[in-house]
Amino acid sequence: MTTIPPSASTSPIWKRRCWKQYAREEYMHRSDSDFVVCTYECAHLPAPDTPSDASRRKAYEVIDDKWLDENAIRLFPRRPLATLKEGHNVLAVLTVIPLSRSTLLSSMVSEVNELPGHIHREQIAAAAQKRQSPSTGATLAQRLQTQNPRRIDAVYDGRPLSLMGPSITIYHTVFANFLKRMQESRHFTSDGLDVAQNFVTQAAAYHGDGSKRHTELAPWTNKGVHAHFLRHTPISNSVGKFTPDGAVFASRETHDGFRALISAAELETELGEGSGDPNAQAENVYVAYYPSREAQSVRDRSCCPALLIGLAGPTIQVSGAVFADQLVVQNLGDPVCVVPRLNTTGRSMLDDAGHRVAQLFYALRECLKELDDYYAALIQSITVPKRHLRSVGVMPGRPAPTSTGRAGLSPPPPMISPHFAQYKDDEGKSVTLTYTARLARDYPVKAVFVAEAKTDTETRTVVVKFTPAYCKDAHELLARASPPQAPKLRFCEFVESVGMWVVVMDYVEGKEVTNVLQDPVHIKSLEGAITALHADGFVFGDLREPNVLRVDDKVVLIDFDWCGKQGTARYPSDILLEEGAWHSGVQRGGLLEKVHDGFHFHALTGMKLPSV
Repeated sequence: MTTIPPSASTSPIWKRRCWKQYAREEYMHRSDSDFVVCTYECAHLPAPDTPSDASRRKAYEVIDDKWLDENAIRLFPRRPLATLKEGHNVLAVLTVIPLSRSTLLSSMVSEVNELPGHIHREQIAAAAQKRQSPSTGATLAQRLQTQNPRRIDAVYDGRPLSLMGPSITIYHTVFANFLKRMQESRHFTSDGLDVAQNFVTQAAAYHGDGSKRHTELAPWTNKGVHAHFLRHTPISNSVGKFTPDGAVFASRETHDGFRALISAAELETELGEGSGDPNAQAENVYVAYYPSREAQSVRDRSCCPALLIGLAGPTIQVSGAVFADQLVVQNLGDPVCVVPRLNTTGRSMLDDAGHRVAQLFYALRECLKELDDYYAALIQSITVPKRHLRSVGVMPGRPAPTSTGRAGLSPPPPMISPHFAQYKDDEGKSVTLTYTARLARDYPVKAVFVAEAKTDTETRTVVVKFTPAYCKDAHELLARASPPQAPKLRFCEFVESVGMWVVVMDYVEGKEVTNVLQDPVHIKSLEGAITALHADGFVFGDLREPNVLRVDDKVVLIDFDWCGKQGTARYPSDILLEEGAWHSGVQRGGLLEKVHDGFHFHALTGMKLPSV
């Protein structure tokens, strides 16, 4: 760690170009290294003997992590620079890190360390604060501008398809629980069915305008779900003023009066009528709320989970929203239409409609309770008792800046992480995961992370992957080979609270294959891995460069998502069938064949795979 002292000739607030210039001057001989800079506001700085840079450097030798914990508050994103009281007490800490570590996805790890991750989210928030109002933002003209992958504040809601984010179920349990509750077999009370049937009657009717529809639906949603579910709620914050058709807030507020938004509802008279898509309007309410300055103490420490509801005519769509590495919104199942329909439930069409609405109201009601409990615990955890303020770096004798509400808060986590944080290993020991980086950020839909896995006796670095499907047996087959040709599996199960497979494997040092393999040792190793899979009836399926690592004198395979038994495993429908990149027999929904692995083996080695 190197501390960069302010000098008389330099602006008190160090610009990035100053950091780069200092790094060039001090570390030009370290061509194998890069650097990361963190900035801190200090209660005081060590006093130099003389007002010279050399004397300051000598005085700053006392500064280490412990000193910073006790005497400083880290900026970006802890506080806006505009709140600084004394600019000359800003300290820049430069840390030199290795530039070229030949590790599995190490280049990606360097891009997602904790500081850039937080800064990236604050850049998203700053851009979102400049958006139009939620109603204007939902118009087609505005959506064509904002839903652009090149925009940092674009919402990853699947429109267009290039804006698909990772499954939001990895960030909070409420979303998987909503889907589960919608599938539960339940007997509803008479009161619950009364409310549901009254809602069906009003939702299926035609109303002259949105105000009339709101008036007729609100009594039943507000009785069946939450008193404020459909209640016009004026909101005023640093982004602007807007009034959702319904908004439910957490029951507990932060010390500066901020309440987390746990659901937002927007309503239009009919599909195609009104000012725009109500789902897009609800999405924009979320974007106008959590990127605001008022929300920062919660945003720093949470993925800000919320439910979004769009009502248009007789149709209701429930979505989930999070603010992680991107703003992500995803539909939670299909829309619920209250128009009576044919069914095989043994109920009349109208009876079936009432039960479907009762099921929806139950799922919403329980999930809003779950979110309220979550935010209550979060706000409890981030408020630090006054007697502990000094230990977390709060300025002694300085009043808290009321506009931002930072004083008295515990430090935020290094990154916004998945909620899956504990599992039992093969020996029954409890393992705790601390996530340190997200990998493959160039592919937002992928959910792969680096974490520290800690037991009571050891800590190891692992990769944690969340995926809809995984071939555990094939992975274990190669992981048990001698030498191993897949990372050791630490955990591999379908986790209901995530709604996906969670795969924890050792972090393996290696290099991705970027061209045709030349070394005969690597070619032989790859041949052995594929031959072993084929001998056990497996087809790898996706034997392309990113899934093959060179590790010393062997090859290691990763990504067993598509792998499966020949004759039963099939390719997904979303496979990108680029001409020349796949065997001619590969089709969407088609069976995996060993000859397909042979095609990729030839592309990787220029040789024929003997086993096919």
